[in-house]
Amino acid sequence: MKMNDTIYEQKMYNPYIKIERYVEVRDAVNKLYPDTRILNTKSPKRVRRHIIMYVVNILTSDGGVIAVSRSNSYITGLKSKWHSYRYADKALDLMIEDEIVDYQEGQNSIAFVKGFASRLYRNSKFDKHFGKQETYQPEINEEEISDVDLSDDSNILLAIGSHYIESTERKVKYLNDNYFNKMYLTHTTIEKPIFLGNVKLTRIYKQDGCGRFFQKFGTSYQTITKETRQGVLINDKETAEMDYSGMHINLLYNRVGLSSPFSDNYIPVIRELGVQTDELRKIIKHCIFVMINAKSYKSYVVSFNKKESKRAMVKSLRSAEIGLKDVYEAFCKVHEPIAQFINTNASIGLMLEESNIMQNVLFELMKRDINAIPLHDSVIFEKGNDEVVKSVMESEYFKQTGFKINAEYKNTNTSIRNTILE
Repeated sequence: MKMNDTIYEQKMYNPYIKIERYVEVRDAVNKLYPDTRILNTKSPKRVRRHIIMYVVNILTSDGGVIAVSRSNSYITGLKSKWHSYRYADKALDLMIEDEIVDYQEGQNSIAFVKGFASRLYRNSKFDKHFGKQETYQPEINEEEISDVDLSDDSNILLAIGSHYIESTERKVKYLNDNYFNKMYLTHTTIEKPIFLGNVKLTRIYKQDGCGRFFQKFGTSYQTITKETRQGVLINDKETAEMDYSGMHINLLYNRVGLSSPFSDNYIPVIRELGVQTDELRKIIKHCIFVMINAKSYKSYVVSFNKKESKRAMVKSLRSAEIGLKDVYEAFCKVHEPIAQFINTNASIGLMLEESNIMQNVLFELMKRDINAIPLHDSVIFEKGNDEVVKSVMESEYFKQTGFKINAEYKNTNTSIRNTILE
């Protein structure tokens, strides 16, 4: 394979793949890599588990090749109890050193010194040790994809590797193979944008939730500015972006069996504080985002001391005689029914709810032959499908929560909101 082949032709290894049935692989790995072979690590057992994971991925792959990552941010972003950068890297090094696999280092990147989207290939030595192993990965058909019921008392704090993760991974694979695989992203003004190209997504989980969609390789369309996103083309067609209005605050109201009484959840807080300038409105909105994400009131306050840009926000608030505590108290007063969730790390679960809804939206748009890509609580879609996309987003939200919400164009309603504030 040539180095300039697209990195998206190989499937990225799946850290959630079921390895328990591969007893022969486990026994072979235990024999090849006893503790005496795995030095300078606290847990040789976890290194062996990573080796088993890579072997099983190769066995069940198309063509005996998988894409792997040496990026710390990719591996530790998974946040499982045993899947970590140190052990994953050690496992790769041992397999490459023993030539059990053929290794092709990924393309260079400033962010990832060791390369990204490297590849592991099946070879004769691999077949000698593992070639007779029966595989158990079935083909995934749409009929086999079923939702997992989340009971009210589960609080969506789901362990990594659970049946829930397995189910959603199957859905993402289906989307990649039958939907995203048919899309190619370009740009109206940037000739060869490094952040565009093939679409290949995964969902990254944390111990208490998350599950948001992220691009698997390199720099993502999800990290570019909103101004640059306006020029994104899907299969050479112009796009628009639509998102849910105040989704996380609405989801918190839904948790207590209510709909938010406000069409815009931020305006009443801004009014309560008597803010008039656009700059301060943006800062207060950012403060609310931080409050929902923070683990405690202390972490909410401390987060504004970590960067110069955050300290500048605090200084701007103080110039208007407003403190971080004032913003917190105003929010809790206006949104009293959901004040209990603020500064409790609620966002990690909210992101999981959000992502489940977005996944259902994508499946519905795929059925309607409308190309779209997710960006947290918004979708970027081919222009001309506006009413359908809006209807699907609002409908899928209602199906999951039992409550209504508005989907609206991204960054197009500023003047309307300003009029309301005046």
